Formats: sequence, structure tokens, C-alpha cells
Amino acid sequence: MFLEKLSEKEKDIFIELAVCISQADGILSNEEKKLFEDYGREMSKTLDIDFSKERDIDAILSECSGISVYNQKIIFFEILGLALCDELDETEEILIKKIVDAFHITEKDFDFMKGKRAPAKALIMHKLAKKTLQ
Repeated sequence: MFLEKLSEKEKDIFIELAVCISQADGILSNEEKKLFEDYGREMSKTLDIDFSKERDIDAILSECSGISVYNQKIIFFEILGLALCDELDETEEILIKKIVDAFHITEKDFDFMKGKRAPAKALIMHKLAKKTLQ
């Protein structure tokens, strides 16, 4: 994982986007809970998240204009992993599409990242992320 490379503001944006994705299907799975614990450890942050609070993904994405392309790919790759940790539903797909559009992720990059995220587990995902982000 590369979340430690993000600035504090970028980490906060990542967490807000991650919460949006985890709320999309109305179920916070055990796998999603575990990922949030992992995110906190990796970012050296104590996460006190109110999952019942609704988020506006468009407002969150409007704060992303100053984020480098490299860091956008880090954020997107991790968000995609979260979305794929349980069954991807239609609402999650809509939110992923909004992030793709906001970050100007190409179809080629998206297909590559999606293909690498779906079957991968933690260590493998990190190695693939490094390739994708270079």
C-alpha cells in the first residue's frame, strides 16, 4: 500500500471517498471494517469514522483538484480494492465512475487496475500497485 505517501489532506480525502464507497451498498462488511483498520495503521492515523453520516462524493471530489496524478492513482487503486472486496453493486459502480471521471483515469489504466485488484490479495496487490503507479 502507498497511502503513507499521501499528504494529510489527501489522506482525509481518501478516507471520505472510502466511506462513500463502503456506504454505497448499505452494508459495512467485516472485510471493509478490516480494510479501514489497515488504512489507519498505514497512514499512522486514528480513524474515528461516523459511518452513519452521509457524504457527498461530488463535494469530496471537488477538493481533489490539487492532487498529483500519481497520488490520484494511489487513492483510486485503494478505493477500487475496497469496492471489490465484496460484491460490486450498481451504486458502487456509479461512484467509481465519478472518481474515474474526476481523476481522468484512462480506460486502459482502469481496466488494468480492476483486473489486478479483483483477484489479488494484500502483498500481491501492493506489488501490482507499484507497477501501475510508475
